[in-house]
Amino acid sequence: MIGFRRPIKKDCKTIFKWRNHPEVRRHFFNSGEIPFPEHVKWFEDSLQRDDRIILLAFREEDAIGVLRFDIAETDPDTAEINIYVAPDLHGKGLGTKILEHGEKWIKKNTSIRQLTAKVKEENDASLKMFSRCG
Repeated sequence: MIGFRRPIKKDCKTIFKWRNHPEVRRHFFNSGEIPFPEHVKWFEDSLQRDDRIILLAFREEDAIGVLRFDIAETDPDTAEINIYVAPDLHGKGLGTKILEHGEKWIKKNTSIRQLTAKVKEENDASLKMFSRCG
């Protein structure tokens, strides 16, 4: 079972390590390494934003990934989803499970009904995952 919670200040370092891991960031459109002070500012700002929801995904008690929903400025029922799995858990099908449970969470807890995603063409795993999940 996958569970979620909103990140808290102590999660900043874990999310930073995951985001900057070469296997994670190579799939981002901005694939450069982020300096820690820049990440801290982004993290703290993101937690205060009304148009962004960040969730830390858990399996049992272990953090396994991050979901981010950026709510569209022109349509509050639509959000762009971003997802990544902890680097040491790649290839285990957890991205699909996080996405499936995340879709249920967002529909249960918000007015968001439409999700979109941007994926690099060479990111076969993400393309397959989003395709499977519709």
